[in-house]
Amino acid sequence: MGLSVLTSGSEGEEDREVQPDELATSTSSGEEAAVGDATSESELEEEGGRFHWYAVHTYSGYEKSVSKAISFLSERHKELEGKINRIYVPTEQVKTRRSDGREMRRERALFPGYVFLRMELSPEVVKVCTSAPKVIGFVKSAEDELQMFTDEEITAIEEGKKQRQQAGAREVPFAVGDRVKIVEGLFAPFSGDVEDVSVDKKRLKVTVGIFGRPIPVELSFDQVELADEED
Repeated sequence: MGLSVLTSGSEGEEDREVQPDELATSTSSGEEAAVGDATSESELEEEGGRFHWYAVHTYSGYEKSVSKAISFLSERHKELEGKINRIYVPTEQVKTRRSDGREMRRERALFPGYVFLRMELSPEVVKVCTSAPKVIGFVKSAEDELQMFTDEEITAIEEGKKQRQQAGAREVPFAVGDRVKIVEGLFAPFSGDVEDVSVDKKRLKVTVGIFGRPIPVELSFDQVELADEED
């Protein structure tokens, strides 16, 4: 069985201007089939229950890069052959504005800093996955063991995403954990991580790294935009 890398949108999708009829989006049938395969009883029976869902903690904003890196590493290491059969990054569509005033639609991670893996647990798999760039480590339980997620929990994530998509792209463009680029004000063009969001005031608190020190700053929505991974 080949390795399947799943995201909620197209790989490498660029930001683009929103068209009036594009504010409501839906998941492609191919993605629904892929997630369905991951939770089907026939597949579980065929695999003998060897595969379970786990999650790796990543640097926020690097979820897709990590998923590609793990896929690449799993293909290079023969001892991982057949050990990982799903890599899943839940995403959603959000609306934001560029510094020139254009309204854009952008794909962003539903769970910033997390990539889900359906895999057969082994020391080799853990070692290779944690060696991928921008990976902090596996999510662990209170007993300091790798946290296992059920197929039902992953399906619930996908179902919740579909409901949000049917309601249209989210109006609030930022969330805690987002990587943003400052486009206006004293700290432009530095990038930082969102620590708090005030929807009513349309302001957010961002921690910016300057001269090796984390500096908290408060900014309006208009002063920032979602950063690209290289920012």
